[in-house]
Amino acid sequence: LLHFRLLKRSLKSPCTTEQLLQILKSMNFADIEEQGFMPLYERQTITDELHEACGFRTDYQFLTKRKMKEIQKKSKRR
Repeated sequence: LLHFRLLKRSLKSPCTTEQLLQILKSMNFADIEEQGFMPLYERQTITDELHEACGFRTDYQFLTKRKMKEIQKKSKRR
């Protein structure tokens, strides 16, 4: 809960808890066999702010498996 509240506070745009949860839940990826991941969510201002707050981006056209592992490691260190 603390991490969630800190994340919400770090965003520039005001949003409700429900809105933020809905955005986080909608950030899905398609697993392309043995190649990587493709984002399935629509890029919005709030997703850009989430990327800035977390220090990594997942909204590129295609993420290799190696890049996704780097993002997972980086997110666990925070």
